[in-house]
Amino acid sequence: MKAWMPAIAVSLVALLSSSFNPLGAESRTQDRSVYEDGSTSAESKIVEWQAANRADTLFHWALRLTRYKQFQRAIAALESASELFAQQGDLENAYKSKALARYLAISEAHRKASPGTHSLPTPYSGLCLEDCEYGMVYVNPKTEIEGFGGIIALEQEIDRVDYGNGSSTPVNAILSLAVVPAYDRDTHFLSSTCQYKDEYVAGLFAIARHADYEDAELYSDIQQAWKANLKTETIETIPTNHVACINHCPGGC
Repeated sequence: MKAWMPAIAVSLVALLSSSFNPLGAESRTQDRSVYEDGSTSAESKIVEWQAANRADTLFHWALRLTRYKQFQRAIAALESASELFAQQGDLENAYKSKALARYLAISEAHRKASPGTHSLPTPYSGLCLEDCEYGMVYVNPKTEIEGFGGIIALEQEIDRVDYGNGSSTPVNAILSLAVVPAYDRDTHFLSSTCQYKDEYVAGLFAIARHADYEDAELYSDIQQAWKANLKTETIETIPTNHVACINHCPGGC
């Protein structure tokens, strides 16, 4: 399993340190507008491209590291990616990277603790898919970046930690991630019991409006919805006009 690591590590270093010019050779001679720091507009564009490429590469590299249980390295890569995204003004991806780093750190602590002594973040909602080979979870860990409502992760069980007392906990790789936008929790909620095209679907999260729908059997006013695609192992945003979420207590419980 470790034979791949040196080659891929070299490739990653090459990507992150590459001086490749995405604008082509002509840009070095045709675009020579000079900025206050002495750089040219072409050089500035190259630097911006390289920074964006590094951030995106680090993020996807971190996801790949989770497949090999390299969680500490994944967390470090995500923290670096978050800083780079923030420097570019890409707060959504900065938040996504930071929130996933926090979730991985909390999950690691949970696995290493004695059973029942360390809990997962609150709020936390999880769905078991394909006999629990896959899972789709929503978490909203605290980060320094505000204005978002959490993340949804598609996970795959790759191992288990056996505590020796009859209990165990899964070790999950992260396959795909989606950012939940901020929403008004007084009028909306995140539901995991929803229908798609009139059929209940496991692996679907949606932001549904509950205000003014207290007596309805279904919440049909959907702000946004996400569905797990296990063929591609990704989370997809789906049209909301085909989604409705179940009201478990129409008229009140």
